[in-house]
This record gives sequence, C-alpha cells and structure tokens, in this order.
Amino acid sequence: MTIQTTIWSPSVCGCKIYYTWDDTVPEASRTHTAQDNRTVKCSFHANLPDANGAYMAVLDECVKYANAKQMIIDNSPSTVYDLTPENKKILKSGIEIVGFYTGTYPNRVLNLSYSGTTLTTNQRNSVQNKLNTTYGAGKVILV
Repeated sequence: MTIQTTIWSPSVCGCKIYYTWDDTVPEASRTHTAQDNRTVKCSFHANLPDANGAYMAVLDECVKYANAKQMIIDNSPSTVYDLTPENKKILKSGIEIVGFYTGTYPNRVLNLSYSGTTLTTNQRNSVQNKLNTTYGAGKVILV
C-alpha cells in the first residue's frame, strides 16, 4: 500500500484541500480522505464541520459546474456549437461559457453566461428552463 497525498485547489472557490488515497487501489474503487489538519476552507465553505465535508461539497460543485455547462451546450441553438465525429456538441471557436458561484454552502448558486455570442430571449429561456428542471429554480442561473 502506497498512500499518496494530493493538494487540490478547485476552480469553483478558494479552498485548498489536502487528501490522501491509496495508489494500489483501482481508481474507480479509491477512497479519498481529506486531511483536517492541512485543508484550508475558503469563506464559502468555512461553515462545514471538517475537511471531508468541504471536499465532498466542492467536488459536488465542480461536477455540477461541468454538467451544467454541457447541458447549456446541448440545449443551445446550433449557431453556438459544432459536432464532433462522435456527435458530441462542443462550443464553436470563439464562444465560451464562463461561470462562478455565489453564496455560502449549502446555498451556493451557480451563475453561467455565454461569451462570444448572444441568444434571443426565447433561446435563453429555453436553456434556463432545462437548467431549472434539472437543478431546481434558482440553483443554476444563466446570466
């Protein structure tokens, strides 16, 4: 057994999470254990009782961010995306979806917006409705 330590500075906040894992365990079966004595929680996650709570909250936020961005792409008008050979929708060159979280855990709101294109009100409403259906109204906002 070889215990590894990873330092994670996620893109969704200012936390600095130190976690350990066993590199002899297959990736799909690994357990990550955040270290309370080394992890630094940002002000958005400071109310969480321990490092593992912060790790799980931040991991959920990162997954939500990635999934919401793909949901926006998948539900955007065809002027926004190209298709890969595998039929996956990707943003056209020059177009980005940028985002940030506001609020403190557990009431963090993900705000996402397009850069490099403008949607009509109907197009924006359609995408926002998909986000509301998946995440709940007011949880992920297309700004």
